[in-house]
Amino acid sequence: MSHCHRLFVGLVLLVLFVPGCGEPAPVAVENPAPNFTSVNPVVEPTATTPKLAPILPGTRNADAPPTPARPSRKGLTALDSPTHDFGEVRQNTQLRHDFVLTNNVDVPIRIVKMASSCSCTWSESNDKIMEADIAPGQKIDYPLFLNTGTLQDKASGEISIIYRYQSDDPKWQGEEGLILKVSGTILPDYRIEPLDLRFGEIQAIETQTAKRSFRVTPVQMETLEIIDVKPSSSLFVANILSSGKEGYEIEVTFDGSSLANSEKVHGHLVINTNSKTVPNGLVTLSASYVTPISIAPSFLLISSDKEGTIQEEVRIVSSVPSQVRSVSRSSTGLVRAEYDSVLKSDEHLIAFSVDPCYNAAIDETISIEMVLFPVGRESIIQTVPVTIYRFHKGE
Repeated sequence: MSHCHRLFVGLVLLVLFVPGCGEPAPVAVENPAPNFTSVNPVVEPTATTPKLAPILPGTRNADAPPTPARPSRKGLTALDSPTHDFGEVRQNTQLRHDFVLTNNVDVPIRIVKMASSCSCTWSESNDKIMEADIAPGQKIDYPLFLNTGTLQDKASGEISIIYRYQSDDPKWQGEEGLILKVSGTILPDYRIEPLDLRFGEIQAIETQTAKRSFRVTPVQMETLEIIDVKPSSSLFVANILSSGKEGYEIEVTFDGSSLANSEKVHGHLVINTNSKTVPNGLVTLSASYVTPISIAPSFLLISSDKEGTIQEEVRIVSSVPSQVRSVSRSSTGLVRAEYDSVLKSDEHLIAFSVDPCYNAAIDETISIEMVLFPVGRESIIQTVPVTIYRFHKGE
């Protein structure tokens, strides 16, 4: 091989084996060892190596330091039981049970709040036991009262006691509670069933009245007598259907014909009896009256500073075609009404003219008689009232 030829081969080898700019030259290592770190090295058990049981989530190692002890969650308790049943009791009776409250822990307890579940359950010692701390191991008397009232089946009530531990140690922080409960089974003089009469929804376009009934039955009384039944509203009328040794059946009628607009009505019946323990029974009443007619305003009030004859309008809207059939006359002659008695529509205007009054105020209720024409049914007549009051000059 010539000298030039050998020089050319050497240059080629130099280009092939010299590393590029910025790249580190490779380092040749014979038989390199594996490069890793074992997180959980495997240890083969031997005769002297104990086999350890796995530590499951939620458990603690027996060799770990102990968790600091927490206080008992029953620092304040009732000595025997937090509940007391008086057994069979009579109505309108005041019952008493003396609870004994005990502090079971080694720090003082302070009662910070007390609440009763109803007005029938109370204690006269609430203020007294909240004035001072309850020392460790101390016992205090706590009388609790229950008034059975006019209940018919079961009387019960609760007192909730909220307390705190009087210690700066973090393990005693926070509030805890104790609930005391008293109850009794009522033996009533008489029983009313049901106690709540619900007439439901009454569609005035179909009917303006609805009827419901209830029974009054003697239990502890040999002879029960109902003297009278008085409703709280003129929309309800009560009628005794039957009476005898087994009790009374009373029917209640709701009549919404005097209502100008849809209205939810609530009331009650007072039943006057010959019972000395519970002379008056009570039945609640409710009805939802839905009228196809609404009137606004249904009450016209005219102040005394207005002069001369006053013009007022009342708008009547109906859910079906309707017609104003008539408007009642004023008893004083000081109120006049104008309306279109021919038009069959779902909206009507009644124009009232109210003259001045000098001797006495005007206080009148004008009745507007409407004829309703529901589709596919016979016409219905409904009366809606409008009250008009005008102060006289002296008021």
